[in-house]
Amino acid sequence: MLTVGESAAEALAGLEFAECRTELVQEGTSRWVSANRLGLRYVRVSGVTASRVHVRASSRAFLRRGAFACSDEQLTRMWTVAATTLGTCMQTLIVDGIKRDRLPWMADNAAAIGPNAYAFGDPRITADGIAALFRPQNAFANGIADYTLWGIIALALDLEAFNDEALLTATASDLIEVLSSLLAMTDTGGLLHTVKDDLSFPESGPGAIFLDWGVEVDPLRTPTAFQALWYWALQSAIR
Repeated sequence: MLTVGESAAEALAGLEFAECRTELVQEGTSRWVSANRLGLRYVRVSGVTASRVHVRASSRAFLRRGAFACSDEQLTRMWTVAATTLGTCMQTLIVDGIKRDRLPWMADNAAAIGPNAYAFGDPRITADGIAALFRPQNAFANGIADYTLWGIIALALDLEAFNDEALLTATASDLIEVLSSLLAMTDTGGLLHTVKDDLSFPESGPGAIFLDWGVEVDPLRTPTAFQALWYWALQSAIR
């Protein structure tokens, strides 16, 4: 078994508490490889005696639609690193943190639409992310109220970046259903008051709101940032 982590403590945490783990598959008589590709900084091998450990680098091939360079070498380097990081996170879906979360989140998908359009021009991965996360089941997108708002916003951003009318057609009924459920949670002044339930992201605050790590939502006040996203989502839906 391989356990990996972004820190040594995470990799050494044991099978039950490891940040990520994967089975080993035997190749030949004395060679074992991980069953899945991994993003990591530290790794621990357990269950077998390892004399040597090799890491095979895996890089997704992607075309670059746009590039940036200027007389300031630092700015040029910043663009290169940022674009490469985004490209690495563009797997089957856009995932957050190639060596950390490795999960698709609606807000990350929405935030990546503009950079993706300019750097790579890949409309399919954006559409797939919206299709995977936005369609309502019994909860908010990713279990987070504001991420459902980001899903609506993402549809407008996608239209602006890629003019993907087929995506709008495919998600029209979902959009209407989501908006209807959200409008039912508004007060007479038009403010949105969502409710946290058992299906919500556990780390979210009151109302299943999760603006970012370290941001506390006061249950006795109306969070302005959340209502601003609600207004933006309504404008996006109208469009």
